[in-house]
Amino acid sequence: MEWGAFSGAAVARADAAMEALGLPASQFKRVTVDASYWVYIPPLKSRNEAEKAARALKELGVTEYLVVQEKTEWRNAISLGIFRSDEAAQAFLKSLQKSGVTDAIAEKRENFLRQVLFYVLEPSEATVAKLAAIRATLPASEVRAVPCPA
Repeated sequence: MEWGAFSGAAVARADAAMEALGLPASQFKRVTVDASYWVYIPPLKSRNEAEKAARALKELGVTEYLVVQEKTEWRNAISLGIFRSDEAAQAFLKSLQKSGVTDAIAEKRENFLRQVLFYVLEPSEATVAKLAAIRATLPASEVRAVPCPA
């Protein structure tokens, strides 16, 4: 099973949740990967415009987004998701477009963000149930069956 992906403050929460599972070290693997595809709405002219766009997203049913506040070229952009592959970013962009979001774009970003994934090797049904329960505490994460990593 793969659980993730985590970045920022969510990494510490996911680490703690994995520790609470009490699995032997041989049964899970913590992997850091580069996420280099970003789906976002380009920077708007002011904080006011960004907040207005965020409210419009909420009205369209988009609940996970972040208005960039750092004083960089990306200030007042709205981050909608970060992905490891172009295919995943494009699929997410298409789902946003079907929801009525017309100004979002997806693009590759070099050295953008490092994310953490956890792999649980050959989990029991009880472990899968526990993973599903802790996933609920980190709703932006995903638990899915994947081939065992090398």
